[in-house]
Amino acid sequence: MPSDQDRVIRQQSVWARRGLAFAVVLGGGLALTPPSAAATGGAPADAAELSALLRELGNPAAAISPGDAAEAHAEFLRRLGEVQNAVRGCDAFLDRYGSSPKVGKVLNQLRKKPGRSLFTSPEIVEDLERAAGKPIDLSQFDLELCVQVRDGRVGTKPGSTKPATFAAINASLGKCRSTLQAIGPNAAGTAILQGLNRGIGDATFTSAARLAALERAVGRDIQLTPGELETCVDAYDVHARLENTFVGDNPPPCTGNEAFCSGISGTVCCSAGEVCISSCVGSTCNAGCQAQWCFPADATVRTESGTTKAMRDVRLGDRLLVAQPDGTLGYEDVYLNSHKDGTSSAPYVTLTLASGRALTLSPRHFIPVAAGADGAWDARIDKGADEVRVGDFVWSTAGEGRMAVDEVVAVATQVAAGAYNPLTMNGTIVVDGVVASAHSDWFLDGLVSANTQAVVYQAVLAPVRAAYHLIGRERMETVTERWGVVDLVREATTPAAGGNGPAWILAALALMVGAGVLVARGRRSAIH
Repeated sequence: MPSDQDRVIRQQSVWARRGLAFAVVLGGGLALTPPSAAATGGAPADAAELSALLRELGNPAAAISPGDAAEAHAEFLRRLGEVQNAVRGCDAFLDRYGSSPKVGKVLNQLRKKPGRSLFTSPEIVEDLERAAGKPIDLSQFDLELCVQVRDGRVGTKPGSTKPATFAAINASLGKCRSTLQAIGPNAAGTAILQGLNRGIGDATFTSAARLAALERAVGRDIQLTPGELETCVDAYDVHARLENTFVGDNPPPCTGNEAFCSGISGTVCCSAGEVCISSCVGSTCNAGCQAQWCFPADATVRTESGTTKAMRDVRLGDRLLVAQPDGTLGYEDVYLNSHKDGTSSAPYVTLTLASGRALTLSPRHFIPVAAGADGAWDARIDKGADEVRVGDFVWSTAGEGRMAVDEVVAVATQVAAGAYNPLTMNGTIVVDGVVASAHSDWFLDGLVSANTQAVVYQAVLAPVRAAYHLIGRERMETVTERWGVVDLVREATTPAAGGNGPAWILAALALMVGAGVLVARGRRSAIH
């Protein structure tokens, strides 16, 4: 089990990158040694040729030391080995018990619930053992790896709707590991792999040309197809994410229903609906928990004056582009900033669309999703970002102020800085050209669907919208942000605070509205 310090270091390095852009840790995994006398690929690239290859790949990567490359190579082999053992075990289990109705009933329970990061639980493993009638050679971590490998479509050919079999994934992983063990680490290969990024809208981050560039850098044939290379890196990605999530019983003081979050300041336990974040002031960074309901600081919105504004700069009273109830675009006031945090960083979901647009939002922030490709706005359903899948249809802006359905072509997780959530009058907001909800998980997290939550929260916040109209932008900003009332409301009404009952909600909203009215009356008295 890695130490707390190791876990924080890994978390920062893994969450901050994806695909083949994992810098040293991932890049070194497929970094190769110079060829032996039997190699057929020619001499390794010299410094000038390596620089030219890096420019060709669009990434002027920094030099990698031999020590870093060797450490990363060993890490990659370890992770690939653990994924391979898991998929091999799952394949054997399904081959033996897959036709059992009792086992099938348990496996059908493997669904990721909204606001939860795992498909499995210790109880699921126990249920499988009871259904099989004997202990099984699968841990919860093994089972979770298998499900997330399948859910992440690891090994699936671009354009295919059929997921890869565990046997096929196992074969690719085995080939990668044997190749890596035979040829070892090297800094040139590490640098090349840092340049292999998945671009917006790309179905894959590998190709024959990129594979050839890697082979030219190391001076030999690495005996892997682009698909096999992609399978191995995607498998690494899944393992890296899971190793930073405690699967099974968490260590004290956290329970099995909480996420262990460790930082310099100590250990905290994040409840369902929260994520572990790193919050920095200057050079001092601490870990903490944050509700999953925001946009990152550099997300952009469109104002009525025609300018583009970063989320970090949005203020109460700004009139932002939104989707109207009739399916047209228009502008509405921001009446509340329910979250403004410029010091934190946290994992976000990025949805890449067929149009090339990409929206980054918290896992449990809501987004309208079309019921079908026809894009009927009246038939939309709000979903959490973590419920959106490739092939779903959402809405993005089109020419002449219109919006059009746009297919989701990629879903990824990445770390982003800042956490902001402006609320508009009608409950929608266009961010980076994509239509999103202004709402996200709150006090009904895990109890009802995202679609129901969005309707309820829009209704519950009606008194706050009325208060904004009553007291005006400046006074509303004073009460909600400078006095910290909105922070008090949020903390009092989230499940983590134990304040998820209706009484808390009504009391908190009354506090916000009442404080605003008092400010308004006080100003009027002073005038008269």
